[in-house]
Amino acid sequence: MTDEEKGLIKQAQNGDSASFGKLYDRYAERIYRFIFLKTGHKSDAEDLLHEVFLSGWRTVHTYELRGGIPFTSWLYRIAGNRVIDWYRAQKHGVSLDEMTESNTLPVELASTSHTALLDALDRGFEIETVMKGIRELGDIEQTVVLMRFVEDLSPEEVGHAIQKTAGAVRLIQHRALAKLKKNIERTHDRTITRTA
Repeated sequence: MTDEEKGLIKQAQNGDSASFGKLYDRYAERIYRFIFLKTGHKSDAEDLLHEVFLSGWRTVHTYELRGGIPFTSWLYRIAGNRVIDWYRAQKHGVSLDEMTESNTLPVELASTSHTALLDALDRGFEIETVMKGIRELGDIEQTVVLMRFVEDLSPEEVGHAIQKTAGAVRLIQHRALAKLKKNIERTHDRTITRTA
């Protein structure tokens, strides 16, 4: 954490809304992208982003600068909890069509340097297939894959956000990538069978 970030957090903890606004500017895009990939709904992601930062502003005084978790992990934890609440409130599932029709589907997913997702794209799979494969993972696996490969967080940062050890994050990641590969290949094989 930089001295500038620490200063902004301290000022926000003392009630300076402008400092918290600067933290918002610094992290809103990343948190939005994470929420959008989890929900697949642009308007809901925007609403949830607002809730995350409103909650962050209300509780920033509880954030521990010394020895605490990284501030980004703290925000991701709030975002993860908001997404869970959102899913509980939904009476219908998330439509992949709605997710892939949006022109805000992040390019970062396709440009990530991590081999599992790149391999899928290199083999000619559509981004929709990769996203469908991710959506078929369990919630914690989705979260780890998105945080590690889209948000490029370290295992330690992800661990802080989901309240697991870095070793547990690596294990979840390993299992999730194996499942993702199978999900993508299964979807691809079904597509080939249907078109043959």
